[in-house]
Amino acid sequence: MNSFSVAYKNIKRNIKSYVLYIIAMMFSVIVYYNFLSIKYNKQLLEVQSLNMYVKSIANAVIILLLLFLVFFIWFSNSLFLKQMKKEIGIYAFMGISNSEVASMFAIEIFFIGVLSIALGLFLGVLFSKLFMMLLVKVSILNVKIKFDLSFKALIEAAATFLVLFIITSIKGYIDVVRSKLIELFNASKREEEVPKVNYFKAILSVILIGTAYYFMYNAYGGNLDFYSCVLISIVAVIVGTYWLFSSFYLMLMKHFIKRKSILYNGVNIVSFSNIAFKIKSEYKVLATVALLVTAAITAFGTSYSIRYFVQSSNKIQKPYTFSYITAVNDNKTNKEVSTIINQDNRKTLLNQNINFILVDKFIRVGGNSSKENEIVVIKLSDLKKASTNLGIKDAKDLELSTKDSILIDIPNTIISLGKKPKGFEINNINYTVDKEIKTPLFGVGLSAFTLVVKDEDYNTIKDNFKEYNFRGLRVSKPEDTLALANKLTKVKGILDKSLYAPYAKAQKQSVLPLTGLVYFFGGFLSFVFIIATGSIICFKFLSESNTDKYKYEMLGKIGMTESEITKAVFKQVGISYIFPLVVGIIHSCSAISVLSKMLKYNIIFPAVISIIIFSLIYGLFFIGTTRIIVKHVLYNDKA
Repeated sequence: MNSFSVAYKNIKRNIKSYVLYIIAMMFSVIVYYNFLSIKYNKQLLEVQSLNMYVKSIANAVIILLLLFLVFFIWFSNSLFLKQMKKEIGIYAFMGISNSEVASMFAIEIFFIGVLSIALGLFLGVLFSKLFMMLLVKVSILNVKIKFDLSFKALIEAAATFLVLFIITSIKGYIDVVRSKLIELFNASKREEEVPKVNYFKAILSVILIGTAYYFMYNAYGGNLDFYSCVLISIVAVIVGTYWLFSSFYLMLMKHFIKRKSILYNGVNIVSFSNIAFKIKSEYKVLATVALLVTAAITAFGTSYSIRYFVQSSNKIQKPYTFSYITAVNDNKTNKEVSTIINQDNRKTLLNQNINFILVDKFIRVGGNSSKENEIVVIKLSDLKKASTNLGIKDAKDLELSTKDSILIDIPNTIISLGKKPKGFEINNINYTVDKEIKTPLFGVGLSAFTLVVKDEDYNTIKDNFKEYNFRGLRVSKPEDTLALANKLTKVKGILDKSLYAPYAKAQKQSVLPLTGLVYFFGGFLSFVFIIATGSIICFKFLSESNTDKYKYEMLGKIGMTESEITKAVFKQVGISYIFPLVVGIIHSCSAISVLSKMLKYNIIFPAVISIIIFSLIYGLFFIGTTRIIVKHVLYNDKA
């Protein structure tokens, strides 16, 4: 009997043990194929306005996904090897050499990989249309999706995973050859010791994480470089998290064990002791899970927050049905526009007039270098008046000192990574930026940085630059204003290309499809992280269930009831699930708070929704894992 036939029979006999591993690998193939199919989808690529975005976003996500899947497959395979160590040890006692056992194990991994690829690609193709329809729905795209079998995506996905599983098989072969198989056979019975607490690492882990939060908080709007802060934060969080679980977590468990009121309460003595004994072997998995929780919540929270912000900030971008620019006091043009609107049987609901100065010679003080050639300057009194007309209450209490100013961000800016200027030097006078706000003043009809200054400062600046008039109109029945917009474009007094009609069908310009793409990709990527996170921690506990089985059998013999064993398992697994979840949520909240500063918008609602969704899915993994372990421990069911 050769290695191939033995490996095949092992897979048939142990198929229950392999199910979770195969499902996880299949899921990886399905997701990867569908992301590739987006990249090559003919219907999406025909939409010229989104062609570049679809390709660039898909490529970026595919690279991230591939890097993650390489890690996930490697990690899962390591746990899978640990789960199979007893069976490998049995072969050693039968007199089979290390290389032959290693060959069988490598072939098993390869067979399982090929099976996962085949089933994953079949299901990926089967559900590809549904996947694309979800993308179109979420992204609000006017695209009719047909079933499209992408052979490029099929071949690329198959080749990628085939290479990954070949490498994984080779790694598995090397690991088994180098292992002492007798020790592997007895590993399930090997006693573990409670490791010593490294108090230096425990304290330093908290300091490192605190440092990461500090740099993250100051990444935007502070005096430090954004990218440097992000890099320092990521490194500090990763190192700090691993040390947190290897030392601080152990210190916490030992603290509970030393307190008799806690230790001897119910089944705590069993649960806390088991956790303390296993920290040395588990901390890497728990730290990895905490970081994956961070990545999942941050990815979904970020994409959802951007979409939520864009939808909520529609009034900032489109406060008027029409807007245009004329020379100051051009009453003739304004009357002509009003006449055309009245002739179209529409009522004017709001008539906003704001004089502004277009400054094309200035020096930007502080912040990152920028390419803006012009800035708009208006009076504080005009900002208050316009805000009152638009129903914006926050602006009425704004006050300025001489030579101070308020900076209104460009309306269609979602996120800006650069630092905003500290001031602008105009006519050799420095106007310091006292505050930054987002407000529906001009909408996208005048897309530029707007500097709000005191009325007397405005009059000083006006002497050296040209002044214009902005007019924003809200009219009745704004849904379809294409014909009316075409008539207004013929009015001679309106400056060239300054007419903006956001509700006219031919002139609709929305960032919703783009943010929809970001939301979909980010949301689905976070879903992959959630499934992988749950799978990793589930694999970890199932691979160690044989070790726990011997312990609980002994406890059962000395009088511990099934109910108490069930409680002990739930508590032990629950603590190991909850601690990484809490750490990951705290990490992600820090990251999302930076996004809130960059958006200049309160995104608590989408952040909370992201945490709730993740926690619910994560909780299902906890319940499933615990029930399988309890069933295995109590009823000798093979895990």
